[in-house]
Amino acid sequence: MIKCNKSFVFIILILIICVSGVILYWNQIKEHLLNIETFNTTIVSSSTVASTTTPTITIPTTTAIPTTTKSPAQIQSELDAIIYANQLALDQKNTGNLYGKIASFNKNIEKLNKVASKDAKIVFDANQMKRDFATSLSNNTDVLLNNIVDQAKTVENDAAQINNLKEQITDLESIVNKMNLKKKADTNYTKIKSLNNGLELNLIDQLYTDDVTKSDFQGYQVNFNDGCLSVGQKDYDVYKCDPANKKQQFKMVHVLNDLMYSNNIDKLLPFTTIDTAKTQYPFTLIKSVNNDNCLTNNHGNITVQPCSTLIAQRWLPVDDSDER
Repeated sequence: MIKCNKSFVFIILILIICVSGVILYWNQIKEHLLNIETFNTTIVSSSTVASTTTPTITIPTTTAIPTTTKSPAQIQSELDAIIYANQLALDQKNTGNLYGKIASFNKNIEKLNKVASKDAKIVFDANQMKRDFATSLSNNTDVLLNNIVDQAKTVENDAAQINNLKEQITDLESIVNKMNLKKKADTNYTKIKSLNNGLELNLIDQLYTDDVTKSDFQGYQVNFNDGCLSVGQKDYDVYKCDPANKKQQFKMVHVLNDLMYSNNIDKLLPFTTIDTAKTQYPFTLIKSVNNDNCLTNNHGNITVQPCSTLIAQRWLPVDDSDER
């Protein structure tokens, strides 16, 4: 009977376990290698089938691009025609402008030839020049006066400013009176024309001396019915013309705007409003030196009345040049 050693048995068991593990591991490796080989075979087989099968690709049919039938020479010809048409339109426009300038130039030459002609008469309307000057002065005066009034309204409580504005108005009136063309510029007036009905009266111009200021002023005698109009303190009549008779002396007052008109209206009369819409400037008042009343033409009836806003008292002085 064999007696077993415990150590020997233990070693035998370990060996058996190791051999069993090796065998098991080897079987697993063989199985793994077999799977790899099977996988590769499948891939090779699939790739072979894929390589032998050609997929069908449908290419859409495209429309052929038409080619031009115009030659370079034809294209160039069409371009030349377009350029020519544009240039022709521009030339026609420039020609029209040139004709217009030539026509204007010819008119100017015609005017110059008329002026340069030895028989040409240069017409100078002194009276029209005076009226244009008076109108311009009136417009500028009205603008300045309106500005002064507007300034006065904004400083009503400032006495110094108001006094300053009043002084400006006084200075302005003085300038207008000095530029009123009532002295030497009026020496050619030979007639006056009524703005009421166009009646004309003859004038005899005389240089008089003011009794108060001792300064000379241009005066007139009103001549009609073979005599001169003579004005007393309360009556008037026609007498033999006498330049030394103060009752026959009249002076012209040129009215350019509402302010001047208002300053020459008789203060003793009830206030009359100036109709600014219908009153046309300039015009002239013919005032008697003796009583300061105004020559009045009431539809052919000549009187001398206190100055008011009646159109019958508005006159237009006529220069000798107006008759030529």
